Amino acid sequence: MQYCTADLLDGLCGVYHRDDALKLYCIAVLRVCYHGIKDDELKDAYENSFLSELYPGVALSKNTVCEFHKNVGKAYAKIVRFMRDRVSKLQGSHHLVIDGTLKSDESTVNSLSDYSRKARTKGTKDVSVLYAYDVETQEPVCSKVYPGNMLDIVAFRDFIDTDAIGKGLVIANKGFSVKNADKAFADNPGLHYLLPLKRNAVLIDRYGMYEFEASLDGDPQVVCKKARIGNERKWLYSFRDASKAASEEYAYLRKNRDGYDAKDHGLRRKEFGTIVFESDYDCPCEIVYKAYEERWPIETVFRYYKDVNEFDGTRMHSDYSVISSEFICFLSAVMSSRIVKRFDSAPALEDLSYGKSMKVLERAKKVRIDGEWRLVRLTGKDMDVLTDLGLVPNLNFRFVVLH
Repeated sequence: MQYCTADLLDGLCGVYHRDDALKLYCIAVLRVCYHGIKDDELKDAYENSFLSELYPGVALSKNTVCEFHKNVGKAYAKIVRFMRDRVSKLQGSHHLVIDGTLKSDESTVNSLSDYSRKARTKGTKDVSVLYAYDVETQEPVCSKVYPGNMLDIVAFRDFIDTDAIGKGLVIANKGFSVKNADKAFADNPGLHYLLPLKRNAVLIDRYGMYEFEASLDGDPQVVCKKARIGNERKWLYSFRDASKAASEEYAYLRKNRDGYDAKDHGLRRKEFGTIVFESDYDCPCEIVYKAYEERWPIETVFRYYKDVNEFDGTRMHSDYSVISSEFICFLSAVMSSRIVKRFDSAPALEDLSYGKSMKVLERAKKVRIDGEWRLVRLTGKDMDVLTDLGLVPNLNFRFVVLH
């Protein structure tokens, strides 16, 4: 964890006093290691983990953390500085994608929580989190929390302005139209939109977007097509995933097994497994597909941290506390994205889920004997995991057997 997240702590220290930077960093690490941990559980988790050895003296008592959340939220300008610094370090050849997700928040005392359009149907209140992520590094770059009922176009404009985002590809599928997108980004030539079209959109038939021309580089089960819209600086991108097509067709046949309509089936068949985008960005099909597909893992990571709804018993759900907690969730999301990539590179973790992989790491404990830290004996399988991850450089170390 320390190895792959040291730059986050350095970035925090560049904005906050080191004591505050360490609090933010340690809380974020603990949220990664102990999913769903409450604020009043942080102190014990910190004292019983190696964090207290690496970064001693971090105050994480219940009352301290509660007050800390409010102070971090009040000093929002520092969060903006941290986010802008990350945006400024984005490599010129990388692609920044901007999207959003809703998170449930049933607090009754913060103004950020309000019924979103989706929440009206599911009966919960939400806050909206907009985030930008780097397609090449596959991790979040910046984020900001908004009321769940704010119009998407308004939130996107504010997010772009606040975090000084000068380039990027906006996934414009919530409350957007091409007309709105053109207006929103008229003054930002480096910003572009990616708008998924309905399967019955006129443009799809007009440009034969279901008549695919090539397979996607790196993914032979996906075919694609790109077409320019007239003489405009706008393009259509279409894709068909063979596995998704088979799943959709199977679901369609099951649903209509008692009233099968061959004509309807024939008309729909060409649409199964497809998605078509309109965009003002001219790029290879691979970039568009990767930008759209990789939003799901990032969004899943953000939703994984639902701590906005999991404060301690004091229930200090002020706007400031929500802003602070979501900032820490952002830090945890970056950490988790890096951990997932590291797990993907370890052969011993190939058949393990993220949760099970984290359990293996949780079992890797050390005890101090005669001033020396020694690893508690683990199973051979667990040792393979630690070795693959580079946490155990070789087999020449000293074990301790706990009875």
